[in-house]
Amino acid sequence: MNSKGTVVGQQTADDVKVNGANLAGDTHFAGSLQQQTMTVNYIDKVTNKPVLTATTGIKANVGDTVGIDGLTDAKASNILGAPTHLASDINQTGNIYVETDGKTYKLVSADSLTVSGDSSKNVLNLYFQAQETTTIKYQKYASGSYSDLNGQTLQGVSLKNTDKTGFNADAIDYSDITLSVPGYTTYYIVNGTSTYTLPKNFDASVNTITVVFQANKQTVKTQVTGLPDLSKYATTKSTLTTSNTYETDSKYSITDAAKVQVPGYDLVVTDEAGNVVKNFSDLIVPTTGKTYTYTYTARTDTTAKVYFTYIDMDTGLVKPIDKDAVGLERVNGH
Repeated sequence: MNSKGTVVGQQTADDVKVNGANLAGDTHFAGSLQQQTMTVNYIDKVTNKPVLTATTGIKANVGDTVGIDGLTDAKASNILGAPTHLASDINQTGNIYVETDGKTYKLVSADSLTVSGDSSKNVLNLYFQAQETTTIKYQKYASGSYSDLNGQTLQGVSLKNTDKTGFNADAIDYSDITLSVPGYTTYYIVNGTSTYTLPKNFDASVNTITVVFQANKQTVKTQVTGLPDLSKYATTKSTLTTSNTYETDSKYSITDAAKVQVPGYDLVVTDEAGNVVKNFSDLIVPTTGKTYTYTYTARTDTTAKVYFTYIDMDTGLVKPIDKDAVGLERVNGH
């Protein structure tokens, strides 16, 4: 070894490959820089705790900058391939995964290292992110209680619980998750705590996210028109002038038209769109309010039969008059 730390020796196999075997008169020599050992640590990037036991005794040239291919500075003079003996799988994008203690980790970054003559300073840290699974569930909250929506349809939307898998601190993709349904307000239960904000990233503490659809209150009104402002109609008008609130998709009823018929009037019940209503019970509350109008129309074809009578002065009895016999057409102007 010379004073600059270069080891000079016999021609090596590498030199033979590059320059060919020495011939008489050749002055090719093989040399290498002084080497030192280094330690590689495998660290959870989020918790900063070890993922695996450190690897020691790796040789590297003093003065070289050591890095991991694809993860550290490409200008490093000594690029190490990713430690494939740790990888349980290498996917098509070249990501390196480690499985330990039943958990999967992905290699995401590494510190570069300039090797020194002091082996205690030669530490290369590799950082991993743990793979996390978050379960997305759907529930409905109505009438003061929760009900499971897995495999069911709500307002025409099919809902099914699903698992999301990603690496710690990576963003959770909600693009395929139903987060709103007409007639309902959405909130979330994250690990038992209610919130209106979804977690942005995967985290070891985020195991379950429940998407809760809370039924909104809808107003159902009934109103009446066409009846004169007379006291004998007051009860009917009062019965048919209502405003009640119900939760979306719950059942309700309105007054049956058969129970509020008025002599001399025809009754038609319509909704706000002008549709004639025939069913008055077990109706389903829509996603918006509902208004029903009870319309009374006086019959124009009503006829009355007129009887002509007189009082028999001898007996005091009321007797019919033979209109045709006496030629009577009008009595007292009628």
